[in-house]
Amino acid sequence: MTFTLRLPGSTSNLGSGFDALGMALSLYNQAAVAVRDDDVVSVSVSGEGAGLLPEDDSNLFVTAAREAAGRIGRPLPGFDLEMQNGVPVARGLGSSATVIVGGIIATNRMLNGGLSESDMLDIAVK
Repeated sequence: MTFTLRLPGSTSNLGSGFDALGMALSLYNQAAVAVRDDDVVSVSVSGEGAGLLPEDDSNLFVTAAREAAGRIGRPLPGFDLEMQNGVPVARGLGSSATVIVGGIIATNRMLNGGLSESDMLDIAVK
């Protein structure tokens, strides 16, 4: 199984809405996921944050994916992840959120939809 996720950056603090209002932007991180036949996870990052972001199990995509698999009660399958980042890192544009949400959505897809929207939100907020 292979698939790609397109994850929009975001901004908040909109006018009088403060942290309660946000907006998706036309900046995207893209995650290409290829499921493996073993339990090995490999990560590569290009674009924004390349050379700075971890390319191992400490990557936020992988930690969110492991949390999601644990919530489903199944082991996380191995996968190759190629992140092509267009959302600037550490600029308040939601780059971390895109990666966390991507890991959760990818795991839900790899494990055939064991999470509800509420479950996915709980994991992302955690």
